[in-house]
Amino acid sequence: MITRTHKRVLFWNQGTRAAPIVLVLALTAMTTQALRAQQSVTHQLPLSSENIHWGFYDASLDPVLTIRSGDRVYFENLLARGLQRLRLAGISEDRFLPSMLNVEEEETVRVGSHPLNGPVYIEDAEVGDVLEVRLVDIGFLADYGVSGFLPGGGTLPMDFPSAALRAFEIDTIAGT
Repeated sequence: MITRTHKRVLFWNQGTRAAPIVLVLALTAMTTQALRAQQSVTHQLPLSSENIHWGFYDASLDPVLTIRSGDRVYFENLLARGLQRLRLAGISEDRFLPSMLNVEEEETVRVGSHPLNGPVYIEDAEVGDVLEVRLVDIGFLADYGVSGFLPGGGTLPMDFPSAALRAFEIDTIAGT
């Protein structure tokens, strides 16, 4: 039986742009048993230190949320490397959301660069089941983001011998 499931880090990514976002996923566990007819429930998984662990997947973590097949989950998350990256790009701290500041203050153990929400437990899922995850919607927590690269990091580590970081504004209504 699957006792824990994990979701991926949630950040809007177009090229090397990243911004804090809200992500809606429809998680479906395709079990070996017949799927029960049920009413889909929508859950919230807010950005908070109770829901975030930084830079690792670990099956020993207790689930922060339990869902059923067909349920929807709104995940809130912080961008890679946290608020330090926003500070370096020149985003004023008065624009940081209280939830961002809370996670930054409380989550001091960071074995990697990406904050992860979860894990999420899916009832009735069993070892060997196929989990279908549908991205339903993406929204933004804030009206800004950063674009950048580091030498030796990212998708093309050998192509960038220097570093660059730039802040940009987001039209949260248009999504641009």
